Amino acid sequence: MRNTVLTVIMLLLVVPTWAQRRKKKDKEEKVPVYNYLIDDPMDKFGRQQYSVPVWNFYLLPEFFNFMQQRLGDTIIRYDAYDIDSKKLGVDTLKDYTRLRFLSKVYQYVDHVNKYKDSNGVWQPLPIERIMYRYDKAGTDLWMTVDYHTNKSETVREYPNEITKSDSITITDPVTGGEFMNVYRYYKVAPVK
Repeated sequence: MRNTVLTVIMLLLVVPTWAQRRKKKDKEEKVPVYNYLIDDPMDKFGRQQYSVPVWNFYLLPEFFNFMQQRLGDTIIRYDAYDIDSKKLGVDTLKDYTRLRFLSKVYQYVDHVNKYKDSNGVWQPLPIERIMYRYDKAGTDLWMTVDYHTNKSETVREYPNEITKSDSITITDPVTGGEFMNVYRYYKVAPVK
């Protein structure tokens, strides 16, 4: 009698668990399965590096800098424009012969003058000021305007005389290959 009671209790505990497992398995089997063929070489071969690093060379006038600079709380950047006065991305520009206008912009915060933002909080006033303007005046000439002193002059390019160079190495996150951009700056002198 005792064995039968134990058997019945065991069955009462096991049968609902078994039924739930079976029900869950039936639901899983009813989910449609789609077999897609993915033709991605990364799946088959993994990450492939370039055997030779890619080098890009750029020749620029010495007054220009492709990267933003920081002096204290002031950011110095260049805004570049083509012949149609369309803004060019300085950090992504590949053909620097398309440059027709350059503006050296100082960006800083004026802590004396403030404004109320959309939340009603007083914020320091952000300022952007063009300090220098460079206009292409000929094949090897630039007209420069210093807005601080309100003076202008014409400068001539000497592309065969390199004064400095910068380089940046960029690693491609997908392939792991390295790209190096080399920026060479040539001499620019006032026309007398």
